[in-house]
Amino acid sequence: MQPMTARTLGASFAFSLTLLASGASAQHMDQGEARITTETGISLALDSVPGTSAARVQAMGRAVQTRMVAIRGCYHNVVAVRPTVTGVIRMQITVPEGAGPATVTVTEDGVHDAEMLTCARAALLAMPTADVSRPSSVVAVLTLANSAAEGSAIAAQHASEGSEVAVTRVGDRPTATTEMTDVRFVIRGPVGSSDELLAEGYRVVRSQIAGLLDCRRRASRRRRSPAGVVVLTLTMTAGQPLVVHTDRSTVLAPDTGTCLEERLGRAPRVAAAGPGTFELELTFAP
Repeated sequence: MQPMTARTLGASFAFSLTLLASGASAQHMDQGEARITTETGISLALDSVPGTSAARVQAMGRAVQTRMVAIRGCYHNVVAVRPTVTGVIRMQITVPEGAGPATVTVTEDGVHDAEMLTCARAALLAMPTADVSRPSSVVAVLTLANSAAEGSAIAAQHASEGSEVAVTRVGDRPTATTEMTDVRFVIRGPVGSSDELLAEGYRVVRSQIAGLLDCRRRASRRRRSPAGVVVLTLTMTAGQPLVVHTDRSTVLAPDTGTCLEERLGRAPRVAAAGPGTFELELTFAP
């Protein structure tokens, strides 16, 4: 087996490990890379932290790899309930000098699913450290992807394409409203803007209904009521993701605006028209 290669400043150990909830059917290892290809999985890359040698990074990599089956199980459980959960998590894992246990600190949460984050962190805290020289530290980069999320996105886009949108005029502002119950939204264009442009903004927002519902679910954690109104400004450009800014919110959960901004910025449908700026008023049911 060839030596591991450097990828970042200092020594770095990089490999890909893709695991599926249904289990691995084939495995290929070459030059420090392990890959199991499946439809739904987690790819793992380890980057070194300055001061950790290549040999120590490799030892950390072997220890982290032993916990990937557990992390796979975390993702399997989450996807069974919320198939749209995808993204990148970065966690710094440190084995301190002396006899203390490893620590795991989340440095980036691009998944926004507390269950997945907690479960993955707990799995890494249980990694074996007997063969790791102290002190050692790496950053684990977990990329979560699954075909169910892609299928949901495609279905949402198809459902929104070519559909009629009922646009009304309120004070010469084009307005469209969804009739959903858990998450109801009203989108309004500026005075004098066209019905067609407003309708396209409506379709883009509607393609991300799953994400809006997930933000409402997140708002109900810790036994809080998710009820409230969030008003956002959407900037739409043809062929580009929405740019979203939260103007005000009455929802108790403080991160609701951030959740909505991120979900709408990743809407499955990309605008076919623009530029345009809209006001989006979302109402979460209790």
